Amino acid sequence: MKAFYFFLLIVITLMTLIDAMPLGKYFGRKKAVPAKSAASSSAGSKHFTQSEPNIAPHPPADKVVQHVEMTLENKKKYSKSIQNKKTEAVAAENKAWGKDPQAVINAQRDQHYAKHNEGQVIQAKTNGKMAITRSESGRNDVYHAVH
Repeated sequence: MKAFYFFLLIVITLMTLIDAMPLGKYFGRKKAVPAKSAASSSAGSKHFTQSEPNIAPHPPADKVVQHVEMTLENKKKYSKSIQNKKTEAVAAENKAWGKDPQAVINAQRDQHYAKHNEGQVIQAKTNGKMAITRSESGRNDVYHAVH
């Protein structure tokens, strides 16, 4: 019986020491730690691992692709396309989550542009006109309410 208690004491002591000491740095498989990029360590970015796209408040004159009169029909059309884009971006983010970090970033960026565009369509409804440009990456249309 004394041998059993002695064995139990050794097991408990070893378990305590293993928990207390960082033996993982000496034994076991090393985990790869991805290096932090400068953009991901910037303060204030809640949603993106890279910095958020910088959307200018007014369209750059040399980059305007199209001007649109904001009728009720156009508002419905653009609102529907924005809603589709948001739905696709959420689905793409969910599909890529944990598999492809860049695809997740792209999907989050698409959501950001869609949210921006949604607000601009509402403003354009009031003002009557909207300008459409392309994002720097060329992946998204960026809407600007024209004042």
